[in-house]
Amino acid sequence: DGPRADLAVGTCRQVMSADTTRRLAELSRGRHATPFMAATAALAVVLRRWSGQDDLVVGTLVDNRPPGGWHGTVGCFANLVPLRISCRPDQSFGDLVERVRDVLLGAYEHQYLPFSEIVRATGAARSFARMPIFQTTVQQVRPEVLTLRLAGCSSRPMPANAEVSRFELTLFVTDDPEGLVLDLEYALDLWAAAAVERRAAQLAALLAAGAGAPSSRIGELP
Repeated sequence: DGPRADLAVGTCRQVMSADTTRRLAELSRGRHATPFMAATAALAVVLRRWSGQDDLVVGTLVDNRPPGGWHGTVGCFANLVPLRISCRPDQSFGDLVERVRDVLLGAYEHQYLPFSEIVRATGAARSFARMPIFQTTVQQVRPEVLTLRLAGCSSRPMPANAEVSRFELTLFVTDDPEGLVLDLEYALDLWAAAAVERRAAQLAALLAAGAGAPSSRIGELP
């Protein structure tokens, strides 16, 4: 919506109904996928509508702790991987979920390749103002790993809002059985809050429609 000047961040949330979450789980199992993959497919459809482009690249954050003798090493091992998704209006939503599944599984096979090497190999321009290769990311949040259990004490997750936007737009997908949670984090100087709220609602509506009618063409979904 506007030029980028700073890194201030805004957030908005959509929670899918229990019925839609159940339908998404059924769709995902039938396609050997996950609700996260279905949500990524829905994001690709929305991004296509916003941009008018069929060939999209988004990023995702993956575990980057190498196998072997690194398990006892303290630290955060993470890496960014690009996801190139082809999204056509004549595809069915179910077929797109399968396509996203294949793209994600392929990316996971190369999760130890440093993102900096991909940037170098592609010759993508580097800038302090924006990420190279992709500016939108989608990230999976697993509630089961948020609770730490130690002898004699217990813990629970607390909400924490980011102070700066690392990307222009990030979708966090929390696979809660009571209702899939979609959190959009966005750069305030690029996006008007009202516009993001509308687009988050569009994302939720499209995901619900795709879960209910996976054979529908994505061009026919709301």
